[in-house]
Amino acid sequence: MTFLSHSAGSLVLCLDSSAEKTVVQLEILNRIEKLTGRKISELFDYMVGSGIGGLMLLAMVYGKWHLGYLQYFFSINYFAFQMWLQKYIVC
Repeated sequence: MTFLSHSAGSLVLCLDSSAEKTVVQLEILNRIEKLTGRKISELFDYMVGSGIGGLMLLAMVYGKWHLGYLQYFFSINYFAFQMWLQKYIVC
């Protein structure tokens, strides 16, 4: 399977900084890796992110963390944060 050709220009991955979107972004990246058979860092020329998105990219590229581990880590943290909100914040 071929991904995008570099004749299309530079390939840029940009990740957002949002707790809810983090799990979704990781699932999409995981599916891209499975479809292409290559690591995310091999598919894009530039990768940028703000907040959690930037930390995820640093962990993937420089920390060599696997996407599955990141998905597990952020889903547990998101669940814990939601439980804390329900306990201490009355909406």
